[in-house]
Formats: sequence, structure tokens, C-alpha cells
Amino acid sequence: MGFWKKIKMLVPLKHVVFILVLMAAMLAIAFYDSAEDIKVTIEPESVTIKATGYTMNIPYEMIESMELADMPKEGTIISGKDDLVVRYGNWENEAWGEYFICADLDATKCIVAHLDDGRVFVFRRKSNQETETIFENLQSYVGK
Repeated sequence: MGFWKKIKMLVPLKHVVFILVLMAAMLAIAFYDSAEDIKVTIEPESVTIKATGYTMNIPYEMIESMELADMPKEGTIISGKDDLVVRYGNWENEAWGEYFICADLDATKCIVAHLDDGRVFVFRRKSNQETETIFENLQSYVGK
């Protein structure tokens, strides 16, 4: 009896199909997770935060205070997007009231910028380490 005939007898076709479908689903999730990425660009006059379909631009001169904080409950969406990977748009919660967010959902820390006109902007990158590094870099631009 040949090798492939033995394999066919030991492993039913439905098990092979199930494993292939499972692997395809895992690959699809991996590509979906990495497809949307929050990009933060530190410029001389402002910081720009971009997701696919959403952009926030915060001039340093408008930032009254800035902090690195744990992300509280997201609250209620006013407009924007919320899925397994990113959250962006206009939201409202108990911690900040109405606020604007552009955040990757893998991290737990976020940068909170309180502007002089009362608006609150919240953003974060893929990890807490990346978010903390951006916060430290922004410190030299804010308050000049």
C-alpha cells in the first residue's frame, strides 16, 4: 500500500478541509489586523494622526496640556468607526465629555491633548511602548 493511500485511510478528507479552512481564517485575521494602522507624524508646527479615512491635526500652540493616560471606557460614538483594530472619530464618555480619537486598539495607554478651545484629542499607536515614545518626543514641542 502506498504512502498517500495510508494517509487517506488515517486522515479523513473532512479533517483536512477543516484544517485548511482554519488556516485560511487565521491568515485573513492576521492581514485584517495589520491592514489598518495609525500613523503619527511629528511636524515642526503640529502633530498629524492618520487612519484610513480619518485625520487629526493638532497644532502645538493650541495644546494647553498633554498627558499619557490609561484609556477609560470608550463611551458613546457620535460619528466615526469602531472595529476590532481601530477606533476613530467623535466620541463622548464620562472622563472627557465629547472628544476626538484616533487609536489602535492593541495598546492600553493613550496620549490625551487638551486644547485651549476646550476640545480633547486622544490618540495611540499599536503598542504602549510606541505611544510612550511619541509622548516623550511631543514633550519637546509642546509649551514652547
